[in-house]
Amino acid sequence: MTAGFDQIFNLSNAATKNVAEILDMYIYRVTFQSSADFGFSTAVSLFRSVVNLTLLVVANKGSKMMGGSGLLG
Repeated sequence: MTAGFDQIFNLSNAATKNVAEILDMYIYRVTFQSSADFGFSTAVSLFRSVVNLTLLVVANKGSKMMGGSGLLG
């Protein structure tokens, strides 16, 4: 679920801010550029991690159902 934070961060400016917003940039902006809301940015990061874990488990089960070995081989 990462989209190359480094590239987007380095190439972003005021003209591209509205179209180059990804979740990682939003978390960075909330954490470091605005009023430094660490609790909210932590909650957004935790939510992203839970979504990533859910997608990983679903993909693993789907792989096993199709005859693959899954993650643990």
